[in-house]
Amino acid sequence: MKILSAFFKRFQIFLAIFLTIASVTTIFLPRFKERSILLEKNAELQAKITLLEKEIQDLHKRKIAFQNNPIHLEKLARDKLGYSKQNEIIYKFD
Repeated sequence: MKILSAFFKRFQIFLAIFLTIASVTTIFLPRFKERSILLEKNAELQAKITLLEKEIQDLHKRKIAFQNNPIHLEKLARDKLGYSKQNEIIYKFD
């Protein structure tokens, strides 16, 4: 009887440990998956932020070039907008 009682006691301890591990896994496993998904998304967004910051720097350099370099501004106006100087004839070839 003592052997059977000791067996049931060990079985109860094993069952309690197993149920505890199973419930903890059930509760926290989805959160670990969600965390890994969020970490991946965070890495993607950080890369996008880096690209956008580089683009902002490039646009800032172009802005300064327009403000400080009238030759650059004139070239842009001629090429993109088709402006010309007074008494100047522009020929366009297709």
